[in-house]
Amino acid sequence: LCDRRQRQMCIETEPNPTSKFAGTNAIEAPFIMRHGGYYYLFVSWDYCCRGIKSNYRVAVGRSKNVSGPYLDRDGKPMLEGGGTLLLEGDKKEYEALGHCSAYSFSDGDVFFCHGYSVAKNGASILVQKRIHWTEDGWLTLENITNAANCITQVAAFFLTNNELLFFYHLLLTVSYTHLRAHETGAYL
Repeated sequence: LCDRRQRQMCIETEPNPTSKFAGTNAIEAPFIMRHGGYYYLFVSWDYCCRGIKSNYRVAVGRSKNVSGPYLDRDGKPMLEGGGTLLLEGDKKEYEALGHCSAYSFSDGDVFFCHGYSVAKNGASILVQKRIHWTEDGWLTLENITNAANCITQVAAFFLTNNELLFFYHLLLTVSYTHLRAHETGAYL
């Protein structure tokens, strides 16, 4: 607990449910995408892998240099706690969303992550969103209406172009989703 003198700096957080050694500031799954002269660093905050109790969310920062520093939309360095919140669970469709990747295709940019479905009692499902870029170089996300067709086109593109690393990442995401469904009994 925080005493009165520490209250400004003290933020109470839940203990790390995944490791007693990792600390309470869960930041993982970094992914970098280049667009328009910037490198965008996506990270996942908080905790995955707990089904409906997950509180994963995605933050982003950008830099002109791949090695940083990465700043959020307000100019705060990510190394100092910055990060623009890009995506989190809405508690209606998804409890939490995270562990993302983003890719550029000839017809636009696409964002992928997994989400914990509220309707499926926390089952992990693959989420795909179209990326739109604002005039000042930040991104917004939009649902893709025909996600099944999108993922088929993406997989075909990468296999045709021998880009197996992405396909491997996609396969891991789909395999993880299937494994979680098998463990929880919540099949898609």
